[in-house]
Amino acid sequence: FEFTDLERASKRMQALGFSAKEVIPTLRNVGDAAAGLGMNAEGMERIITALGQMKAKGAVAGEEMRQLAEAGIPAWQMLAKTLETDVAGAMKLVEQRAVDASVAVPALLAGMNAKFGGMMEAQSKTLLGMWSNFQDKLTATLTDIGTAIAPIAKSLLDNVLMPMLDMAKGVAGAFADL
Repeated sequence: FEFTDLERASKRMQALGFSAKEVIPTLRNVGDAAAGLGMNAEGMERIITALGQMKAKGAVAGEEMRQLAEAGIPAWQMLAKTLETDVAGAMKLVEQRAVDASVAVPALLAGMNAKFGGMMEAQSKTLLGMWSNFQDKLTATLTDIGTAIAPIAKSLLDNVLMPMLDMAKGVAGAFADL
């Protein structure tokens, strides 16, 4: 994943109710799961959305569990393990709105960590991962260069180019008067 993808995902998580303190560990678990499932940033967004919807509702609903399952995450098994029941029992409890998000979300994240932990790191060592890291570093370097030359560019615009345009406008006006 590129840095911009992770930055966008972290902002989305905060908008969905995750505290700033929760963002990095949650993003690591979600990113590892997405990497392990061969997903791109869009897939990571799907997982974040499902977890965020649970958090926003305060309770787990079958819809979010289905979203996670469709993404390839064995969410029902993870939740059932935490609730000390089987999948059918977990489904019944969710149907009854008896599973609080404050229990389910950490359980799902722990399950993702157990199943997919370290997958982003492994992915970063592949050719595509190394290329993505190179692009991130290039973007950061170009941003630093842009930040460094911005005052010079502003000064050039204010003190040289704008006065030249004003002068050219005056010259054009003088020619028009002829």
